[in-house]
Parts: sequence; C-alpha cells; structure tokens
Amino acid sequence: MKNISAQNVMDIISEILDIDQNLIGEEYLKQFIKNIALKLDIKYVLIGHPTDKELTNIQTDVVWAKDGFANNFTYELKNTPCEFVLTGERVCIHESNVCVDFPDDLLLQEMNIEAYVGAPVLAKNETGVSSILVLLDEKPMENKNFFISITEFLALRASAEIDKKLIEDNLKKEVEKQT
Repeated sequence: MKNISAQNVMDIISEILDIDQNLIGEEYLKQFIKNIALKLDIKYVLIGHPTDKELTNIQTDVVWAKDGFANNFTYELKNTPCEFVLTGERVCIHESNVCVDFPDDLLLQEMNIEAYVGAPVLAKNETGVSSILVLLDEKPMENKNFFISITEFLALRASAEIDKKLIEDNLKKEVEKQT
C-alpha cells in the first residue's frame, strides 16, 4: 500500500463499507471489521469499549484475528498504545516497532505485533468515547498517512453504527418498561 491514489482510497473505503443493509448492531460491526482486515491486509482488527469511567480497561465487542472472528476479551489500558487513543489523540499510530515502544504490553508481545493504529470511536456519553477501533499487524504499516486517514474515517463510521445500536437498545428498554 505504498503508492495509493485518491481513487484507490475511495475504492478501498467503498469495498470496506459494502455491507448488507439489513445487518445491524454486532452483525454489522463483525462484517465491518472483517472487511477492514481483508481489504487492508491487516491480521487483527477489534472494536472495544471502556468498562469504566476511569478508562482503565477495554472490553472488546468484536474481534477479527488472522482468519476469523475470535472470542471477546478484556484488557488493561495501562502501558498500551490504546491508552493514548483514549486520552486525546485522534489517531495513534506506530507503523513499526510497537512492541519496542510498549514493552510492558504483554498482549502485543505475545502476538508479535509490529504495527498498531487506533482511533477513538466518539459518542455522546459520559466519557465522550463509546469505543475504540484498533488495527494490529505483524508487519510494518508502510503508508502512515493512509492508515491515519482511513482509520479516522472508519472510526467515524463505526461511531454512527454504535450510536444507532445504543439508541435502539435504549428504545427497547423504554418499550419494555412501558409494556
């Protein structure tokens, strides 16, 4: 992905967002991260949300790992690149050597991750962040600006879907209360 034209970027985004309109919520997000992984040739993609207001842990909502979906898990943010995503940076990228930059992140070490890009998925809640979109790979990300731009755009799309899901969940709860 070294030399990418504007048309190539638009084609890639179009392919990632080519998702059945009938899919909603978790099923939509699963197809979304699968498309990201396949179209960008990334080994791991996940969306997760903070488990507390202090932003100490992330609980994954959907995880793509190498060739398929993986079980969700919780991880501590301290000493991880994700910690920086949730404390102010729009997009945090380590196009190589992320294991060297974060030697205390045991998950990165175990997975032998070379490159990381993460973006906050913004929402209207107490923390201002509903989730985080993370792309991890075992090889360097050669076009830093491309990965920053596309991850930021995809995080915005994920935000819209997650907000929609939260609204639907809240409406369902209200209907259940009333009936």
